[in-house]
Amino acid sequence: MITLSPEALVRKEPFGCLAGNLKHGKFIPHDETVFEVLKRLREPISEDKLFTVLQEMYEFDAADLSDLVDNLRERGVVVESKISHDFLFFFESKTDFRTDCYSAPVGVVIYLTKKCPKECGHCVTLSSPRVITSGELSTEQWKQVLQKLRAGGVGRIVFTGGDPFVRRDFFEILEYADQLRFYIVINTDFDGLNQVLVDRLKEIRYLGCLQLSLDGGSAETHDWLRGAGAFSKNLARLELLQRNGMYFVISSAISRKNLHQVGALADIASQYGAKHFYVRPLSPYGRGAEKDIRPFLLNDEELWTLGQEYLLVHRDRGIGADNPFWIENLGRIGDHSFHPFQNGLEKVSLGIYALSIGPNGFVYPDSKFKAKDVLGLGSVLERDFLELWNDPKWDKLRQNFSFGESAFMEESFLYLDD
Repeated sequence: MITLSPEALVRKEPFGCLAGNLKHGKFIPHDETVFEVLKRLREPISEDKLFTVLQEMYEFDAADLSDLVDNLRERGVVVESKISHDFLFFFESKTDFRTDCYSAPVGVVIYLTKKCPKECGHCVTLSSPRVITSGELSTEQWKQVLQKLRAGGVGRIVFTGGDPFVRRDFFEILEYADQLRFYIVINTDFDGLNQVLVDRLKEIRYLGCLQLSLDGGSAETHDWLRGAGAFSKNLARLELLQRNGMYFVISSAISRKNLHQVGALADIASQYGAKHFYVRPLSPYGRGAEKDIRPFLLNDEELWTLGQEYLLVHRDRGIGADNPFWIENLGRIGDHSFHPFQNGLEKVSLGIYALSIGPNGFVYPDSKFKAKDVLGLGSVLERDFLELWNDPKWDKLRQNFSFGESAFMEESFLYLDD
C-alpha cells in the first residue's frame, strides 16, 4: 500500500500542482494528471488498485504510473504505509487561477530584524548594531504571520535580517515555524554561533540548511566588506558546523576585489564541508549603491568572466550550485554567447514564486524593492494573505512572465513608481 508521506506538501496550481517533501524543500511542478494521482494517494491504496481507478478516467499506461510512483517515492512525497498521514494539501477546490504567477508564494523571505552585530559594506538592508528596532514585529505578531503563511500554502521560509540570531526570541519563532512544518533556511553571519546554539538548531526538525556568507578567499578581501577579523571568525564558524555535521551552504558576493578568488572560495567551501557553493554579483542596492562600493561592481565583461569561473568550479572543484543548469552547460566554457550573469546587477523578482516580509511586517517582491521601498503592499498582518498576494499592484511585474520562463527582469524595464 502507498500513500502520501507525512512530510508531503501538495498544492493545486494552474498547470497542475506542486508537490514536494517539507524536509527536502524542493517543490516540483507537475501536470494535472499527476495531481489526479496525488489526490488518490491521500488514503492508502495499492498500485494495482490505483492503476485500475486511473484507467477508468484516463488512458494511463501501467509502466508510466510505476515510474511516476517510483519518482514520488524517491523524493519523499509517497511512502509505503497502510495508514494515512497528516500531510499538507492545498487549493483542491480552487478554480479561478491566475496564469501569470503561482497560486501562492512557494517561499517567503522573512527579515526578522534590521539589527546586526556587523555593518557590512554591501548590506542591502543597511543593517548595523545601531539601528532603531522600534516598530519591528513582536514574537506573537511573527507567530500570526507564520499562521497566515501556513494557511496560504507556503512551503519554504528563509529567516534573515540583519541577523536573526540577535533577536532574543529567535528560537521561539523558529520552533513555532518548525511546528507548522515549513522547510526552514537561516541566513546568518553571526559570530556568536556556538555549540549551545548549534545543539538547539539540531532539534529543529524541518531545518533544511544554514546559509553563510564568504566574501573573500583571504582576510584582505573578506574583511574589506565585513570588517576586521571577520574572515578568521567565519572560518571558526564553518569548522564548528562541519564538526557537528550541520547542513550548510556558502554564498559569495563577487566584486572586482574577489573575482580572481572564485576558485579559492569554492575550495574553502569544499574544505569545510559546505553542501553547495553559490555566487552572486555584488549589487548596487543598500550600501552597495554608495560611492565607495560602486567602483568595485562588475562590468559586463567581468560578469561574463564570473559565469566562466563558476562553470570551472563545477567542472574542477567538486562543489557548486544545487542546480543542473551549470552542469548542463559545461560545454560552453569559453563561449562568449553564454552569459548567465548578464545585467545581473539590476535584475529584480517579478513576484511569481516568492515575496519578502520586512521587520515591520511590510511586504515586497524582493529585497531590492524593499531597499528602494517601492511596490510594497503594506502589512501582512492587516490583510488576507492570498488577497495580498493577488494585489493588482504587482500586475505590472507579472505581465512580463509566463510559466517556464525566468521570474526575473532587469529593473530598467520596469516602472517602479507606486
